[in-house]
Amino acid sequence: MPNSLGDFMRAARKTRGFSINVLADRLNVAGNTLGAYERGERLPEPDFLAMFATYTGASFATLLWERLKQIDSDAISDALAILSPLGPGPSARQAIASPKPMTSRSTHGLSWHWMKK
Repeated sequence: MPNSLGDFMRAARKTRGFSINVLADRLNVAGNTLGAYERGERLPEPDFLAMFATYTGASFATLLWERLKQIDSDAISDALAILSPLGPGPSARQAIASPKPMTSRSTHGLSWHWMKK
């Protein structure tokens, strides 16, 4: 069972029988870029995930959810790293395992332009 965005993307690509280079060409990105997404080295934008879902039949909702989980995990880890010198608090692993709902209106770098159409 895939457990990260990259794992879901790799599984979807392989299920459809695409090589990285063939699918990357259809998505108009470099093969290295698609490979970096699958390895978790880069985070694709939501509009790319929509195109990826169209070509592979993957669930856009699942892909977007995995992307959001990655962003929240990173934001939590970054915040804890900044706050750790200030005193004891939850470990990054504890905070990520049971995140509390966010109260700020920040999108943590998300680009929502694709939703306004």
